Amino acid sequence: MINFLISNANASEVAAEVAQPSIFQSIMPILMIFVVFYFFIIRPQSKKYKEQQGMINGTKEGDEVIILSGVFGKISAIENNETCMVEISKGNEIKIYKTAIVRNISFEERRKNDVIKTIAKK
Repeated sequence: MINFLISNANASEVAAEVAQPSIFQSIMPILMIFVVFYFFIIRPQSKKYKEQQGMINGTKEGDEVIILSGVFGKISAIENNETCMVEISKGNEIKIYKTAIVRNISFEERRKNDVIKTIAKK
């Protein structure tokens, strides 16, 4: 019985001598996960958001657009910073939020032409 208690005491002393990992080693995996999360999720999402906002802010009357429901139309009037009227067929207009615009075909063409002009100048 005494041998059992002595061996347990020795085992606890040996376990106490094992070095614990430093705080840096403990936090490093969490930091790596955050860095990966930032570069693969947060950064692309913010880039996409900025492009979407630029497209919405660049919307003008007469632009051909595709709205969230998949309907093609032409902007007939911009009422305020949030809403606009889209003509989906002759005489049929709907009022939408600008954020419902998924693609602005005219804006994309203008941007493409600007890039071509910039390249041609060089």
